[in-house]
Amino acid sequence: MRASTGITGKQGAILTLSNGRQVVLDSLGNGLVATQNGTNVGTGEWQADICKGQATTAEVLFNTMTTPKGRQFQLLLPDGTKVWLNAASTLSYPTAFTGGERRVSITGEAYFEVAKNAGMPLK
Repeated sequence: MRASTGITGKQGAILTLSNGRQVVLDSLGNGLVATQNGTNVGTGEWQADICKGQATTAEVLFNTMTTPKGRQFQLLLPDGTKVWLNAASTLSYPTAFTGGERRVSITGEAYFEVAKNAGMPLK
């Protein structure tokens, strides 16, 4: 994704896990970053890929992806939705979508390529 000024920012973000642990994703190689409640968070082609596995508890955990000023980042949510997070932005999302809707919270600027699911709209 390109910043609105037409200048390409560096790739990088800080992932804050639901337990408060922070992982700087700027220089990590491809691989598993964390496992939370049966959901794997890894880095690879899609920068950060959140893959839903088998939940170990009924509790839904929320993570936060933050891009510092001058950085941008791409991630793939557990439902297959692709997100391009622009500089100085924050996205909070669950490690698994449950119930009748998919709800995320954003501050700043992001582009979403939403995975289709008529029975569970993204809000």
